[in-house]
Amino acid sequence: MSTLAVEGLRYPGATSNAITLQTDGRIAINAAASNLVAATFSGTNNVNIDLDFSLTNSFTVSFTGSKTLANPTNVAAGQSGMLIVTSTGTQTSISYGSYWLFEDGSPFAVTQGTNAKSILFFTAISSTEIVVSGLSNVS
Repeated sequence: MSTLAVEGLRYPGATSNAITLQTDGRIAINAAASNLVAATFSGTNNVNIDLDFSLTNSFTVSFTGSKTLANPTNVAAGQSGMLIVTSTGTQTSISYGSYWLFEDGSPFAVTQGTNAKSILFFTAISSTEIVVSGLSNVS
């Protein structure tokens, strides 16, 4: 069993239940009281990033290491939004759940490097299909 070190969860304007640790060890992000929810993950352990589309369409996450952008909950066709990813180190990568679809089937690679920013834009075409485009190295 691996251990995840979490350094300061931030959720500006959100309630205290905006970020929760699930019983299976995943971290769930819920923006019940905010249009933009932020979280900082640290360490090199794999962990899912879980988004709830019923509560907001704009997310931001900062981390180092490899993370999985899991299939979000409460997806409705026609929804669109964005995920701002800030790398806090040089070894940042994201893998994607099966709902996330990319041009030519090639997953978007986030920019690596301290404070490097990438933006993923998404549109749900069904409850299980989310088309993604992205901007790398946003500065």
